Amino acid sequence: YETCMPTFKALLNDNPIALGIDRLTGTKEGSTAEAVGAGAAVSVATVGHDVIMTPMDVMKQRIQLGYHQNSVLDCFAAVLREQGPRAFVVSLPLTLCMNLPYAAVMGTSNELIRNKFDEQSALVYMGAGACSGALAAAATAPLDAIKTRLQTQHISTLRGPCAIPKLEHGKEAAAAAASSSAVSRTPLAYANALAAARSLYTEGGVRAFYRGVQARMLVHAPCLLYTSP
Repeated sequence: YETCMPTFKALLNDNPIALGIDRLTGTKEGSTAEAVGAGAAVSVATVGHDVIMTPMDVMKQRIQLGYHQNSVLDCFAAVLREQGPRAFVVSLPLTLCMNLPYAAVMGTSNELIRNKFDEQSALVYMGAGACSGALAAAATAPLDAIKTRLQTQHISTLRGPCAIPKLEHGKEAAAAAASSSAVSRTPLAYANALAAARSLYTEGGVRAFYRGVQARMLVHAPCLLYTSP
């Protein structure tokens, strides 16, 4: 972010559209270039972050749902054995499609809000971060719902007490592990984001894409309160 931000800002400083927006809104010259530059810089940094974090996020969600023992290695081996390596990155394109707009909205709105104040105090930084985080979280909530559905395939589609298998211990666990190697690999329930989106829409219409949006905003606002760029 710190490397890309000055470059993007310099490229946009003399842009007639950015200068026109500054004059139209009455903000100081260079404010729009700074805001858009911040959004672009955060977006670039997001790409490298998501390539590393998406496989980890898949395992985290599956462990949280109780589908695997509380072990990253156990979860990794089970997903690799049952669904293959593609299961770790099947949601990466969608994750990028979600996080790039999130980063752009967050970075741009954060700079715009901060530039509205003459005094750049800690309170202004924290307030701008919280507002931009909540706004970006709400804007990308539907994509997050689709991403979660992709990452928790064969778990989220099940219903009732059989949805999460009971963890086995001791000899039973050893027998289950031995027999699992003979089980054929389970195909992915959703081949792409469009299939997952159709499933969500069939279940609950448009509202299904906004399940948990308030919780998502409450998570992201405090995060950006202290870590906004």
